[in-house]
Amino acid sequence: MNKPLLTLSMIVKNEEKYLEECLDSVKNVVDEIVIVDTGSTDKTLEIAKRFNANIFHFEWIDDFSAARNFALSKSTGNWILYLDADERLNPESIKELKTNITRQGKLGVSCTVTNLDDFSGNVRKMKYIRLFSNSKNIYFEGKAHEQIQNSLIKSGYKIAQSYIEIIHHGYNLPKEELKPKAERNLKLLLSDYEIKKDSYCAYQLANTYSVLDKHEQALQFYKEALRDQNLPVEYRSICFLHLADEKMRNGDIQEAHDLVKKGLALDKANTNLIMLGSQVFSMLDNYTKAIEFCKEAYRVNKSKIKNGSNAKYLDISIKPGKIVYQGLLLSLKGSDSKSFDYFLNELVKPGKERKLERTLIINLINNTNINDDEILFLKKIINTDNLEFYLILFSSYNNVNIKLSLLKELNSKFSANAKYLVQVGLTYYEMNDLETAKKYFELSLEKGEKDPSAIFYLASISLSTNNIDKLIRIIEYAHSTFKNNKIVQEKLQILVSKIKPLLEDV
Repeated sequence: MNKPLLTLSMIVKNEEKYLEECLDSVKNVVDEIVIVDTGSTDKTLEIAKRFNANIFHFEWIDDFSAARNFALSKSTGNWILYLDADERLNPESIKELKTNITRQGKLGVSCTVTNLDDFSGNVRKMKYIRLFSNSKNIYFEGKAHEQIQNSLIKSGYKIAQSYIEIIHHGYNLPKEELKPKAERNLKLLLSDYEIKKDSYCAYQLANTYSVLDKHEQALQFYKEALRDQNLPVEYRSICFLHLADEKMRNGDIQEAHDLVKKGLALDKANTNLIMLGSQVFSMLDNYTKAIEFCKEAYRVNKSKIKNGSNAKYLDISIKPGKIVYQGLLLSLKGSDSKSFDYFLNELVKPGKERKLERTLIINLINNTNINDDEILFLKKIINTDNLEFYLILFSSYNNVNIKLSLLKELNSKFSANAKYLVQVGLTYYEMNDLETAKKYFELSLEKGEKDPSAIFYLASISLSTNNIDKLIRIIEYAHSTFKNNKIVQEKLQILVSKIKPLLEDV
């Protein structure tokens, strides 16, 4: 019997949702399928049998590398391709893959793993060695986010770059559904980190804590990862991105600016970091620079989508519309009509929708009345990418009745969004309905991403109604809730100094 040329090597558990499509993507490419099951209770193994897989069983010991290495020991092909069940080989990569496995010698082939994410709109492309010639003394390491590269290099392998693409569907989930995976990985990563304080492990720990919304721990490990100058620049720039974002959220704008600068010195093509730089300059009221950064982000991002990326380890592209709406928002704030027209022309929508949206944007700016059909159209197109831009348009729209109708239509989409709730509150404030306004401002402060502007509107209502006891409670709440936000604390000091005579009379 001839030795297989290419073995697909996999570990699985309860993957009936994904496995068939994965195996179907390689059925005419691989000569042997090795599937190691770690305890499936669904139809995973039935599916594997339909593809004539060689099935083995391995008791799960909280170690992905141990399971991978067992699968490797059962793989007899001259070449190994390893996939997860929620991954697919891009059909356009088959020809290149087949060409690579005709090569001789010890060779590892770096492939692009494209992580789809319809929820953030980002496309994350990571480079991993997923294809390699089979030989003794090679092994995976790491209990989670397992890698084979170090072993290949130790064994004298050469590493080749390729355009082979593997499409990953497993992280295309809402954040709440990603958390169980993150909890599982956290335990394994911490176990690895106790044994060896590796910068790559620290980086993965930081990312994992970030998914779990444990920001202090995430920042600690991003800082730890940055201590290693040999950590790939793409990873280090991501560390700077998260550290800068945290500083910006806490109102330490100059420090955020400095961190963005350091990150871009490492990786000037980090689109998210360029966008963060745009936001930082906006908070410094330097709209000229903010718009310049936004245009650069759009240019770099467009090039990545059109021509691909030259990144060695990691690259992230952003949904273009997200950048365009940020550009429109900044152009409005900076009263830059030329840049506003530039970004307006870059709106990419189907023909009629594009024309109608552009018309409605101009109508909102010019305070032209909007009919019911146009309100319903806005409800359809407003999403998390453009909400802040439209809220800015609504804030200066004079017809409060139409504005309130618009906002009410958006309630089903954004009832948990603090910025939206503040704008509804402001509209009722304009109508002198202070009780309803107060309700929305207070509701906004119950959300995860609290909008501190609600505090100052509530303070204004308390002052106008001479409710000093309520005002004192608001100030105390603000001091506690936004204690790390320098901008909020500075504004609170100004507020307290202005109302000090009133407080002394209480």
